[in-house]
Amino acid sequence: MGRPRKNPLPAVVAEKDTAVVETKPVVEEAVAQAPEEEAKPVKKVGRPAGSTKAKTEAKKAAAAKAEAKKAVKKVAEKAEKKLAEGKKTRAAKNTETAVIIQFEGKNIETKNVVETAKENWVASGRRVSSIKSLEVYINVTEGMAYPVINGEAQNGFSCH
Repeated sequence: MGRPRKNPLPAVVAEKDTAVVETKPVVEEAVAQAPEEEAKPVKKVGRPAGSTKAKTEAKKAAAAKAEAKKAVKKVAEKAEKKLAEGKKTRAAKNTETAVIIQFEGKNIETKNVVETAKENWVASGRRVSSIKSLEVYINVTEGMAYPVINGEAQNGFSCH
């Protein structure tokens, strides 16, 4: 026999919170679980004139090949189904987060500050899609936010 073939599908690694889950390739597992089917003999109704053993053996081989393709297709469908089910169960829950800065009785929500910086960028005649980096410096004592977009300082605005 030849060398064993390497699995073309790498192991899937999924991270959720701090736990790491490692799974085997689904196709390999499904192939191992699939029952091996042997080629069924083809019923002979009658021999056509001029047939030879070679022709009948070729037909048997073609039938066996077709059966093998069906089995592989069936296993692949099962594997895809398992993979799809796995993705559904590992879907992350959407959690809403907010960062709020409190200083001397004032609340500054960072989400609003970032949105305002983007709105000011668009108001100056530019597109939101042109923003590559966005940094906002908040001076709490003044109650002002100073955005730096794509390395370029912008006009500050009040964040009360």
